[in-house]
Amino acid sequence: MMAENWTDLAPTPAALPQGKSWHVFVSYRSVNRPWVLALYDILNGLGYKVFLDQYVLTAAAPLAVSLGEALDASDSAILIWSGKYEDSAWCMQEAAKLETMQNARTGFRYLVARVDETDIKGLSATKLWIDFSKQPEGPGGSGLLSLLYGLQGQPLPPVAVKLAAKVDEQMKDGLVSVKACREAGDADALIALTATDDMAWTSSPMLLCAAAEGLTQRDAPAG
Repeated sequence: MMAENWTDLAPTPAALPQGKSWHVFVSYRSVNRPWVLALYDILNGLGYKVFLDQYVLTAAAPLAVSLGEALDASDSAILIWSGKYEDSAWCMQEAAKLETMQNARTGFRYLVARVDETDIKGLSATKLWIDFSKQPEGPGGSGLLSLLYGLQGQPLPPVAVKLAAKVDEQMKDGLVSVKACREAGDADALIALTATDDMAWTSSPMLLCAAAEGLTQRDAPAG
């Protein structure tokens, strides 16, 4: 029997090891913050303790020290890769530390989530990575489930593979419908789409954001 919601199959976080404060540390460039915030909301909703600098660091805290301490106190990490990531010497140093921590074989692992079509560079290029380049508003579908299971070092179970494929197809159909409504300038149809109750609409902000963007652009004053 297939689950009615993808969260029924999403792995819950394990208890944090002694000395750890965070299940997941998120390494990213600020230009990708909207995507990262969508990921944060999903992880937080599933019970993960997520270190995201915007929510944790204070203005008075020394940035390098605070981030270093947070990473040391994290059980895993997600590197959000985009073309802007490699432009930052700070981020590339952070990526190198992630690799060093994983190679120390203490149980720490990190995953790479690619959010645009830029080739992954540096040590991270040697890792398996999850492609979200077609999901600019936020993670969903098979990629999201792969990310969640990957954080725990597990492959997707067969039932999750089937469910993820179903959500991916719904996502594709939903984007086509939103695009058609936007091109037709049909605000009522866009609003009606937001009431769709399949998993692609309810498990990720992607389709809702696309519909909202269409309504905003339609209502924006000309010039």
